Amino acid sequence: MGRLLAIAACLVALSCGGCLMNGARNITLGRGKPSKGEAVVVVGIRNETGRAAFGFRFDQYSLEQRKLTMNCFIDNHFQPGADKIGQGETRYFAFTVPAGDYMGYSQVLGPNGGAGRKAWRADLGEASYFGTFVGAPDTVSLEHRMAEAQAFADKRGLGKLTPAEIAPIEFPPAFVVCTP
Repeated sequence: MGRLLAIAACLVALSCGGCLMNGARNITLGRGKPSKGEAVVVVGIRNETGRAAFGFRFDQYSLEQRKLTMNCFIDNHFQPGADKIGQGETRYFAFTVPAGDYMGYSQVLGPNGGAGRKAWRADLGEASYFGTFVGAPDTVSLEHRMAEAQAFADKRGLGKLTPAEIAPIEFPPAFVVCTP
């Protein structure tokens, strides 16, 4: 019985585990240079929601195909640790990501929460600043605090930040659900 359970667990992991493959990595102090095929992204998050936590997520998106690039094998995304940001506090986060475009949305307010329905470009081999996302009770706004973001990047050895190119998303993206 134990052997059958182990085999079943392996089959489930092989058939569903693809959604766990993610090329985005949080940058820790001193590990800021992108590898081949990667970019660096810096994002600021400010919590003005009145809640203890505020979440934001970025998923890789194809502007040409007008859809998320995720499938049952790869799901490139990054999520600033916004649940750790106190009310009125601003924090910056850095990630190495596969180069490309990323759709951002509030996990509380969805893609129509103000700053959503846009895609930000992470350029190959570059350090891009996506902006500082300010979560309010009913919306998300986008601010550009380049001096603060650059000071954060300098402390981590990320080099010169460039503002990310932003493009509107014309159609709501379809989400992929992986099932065995």
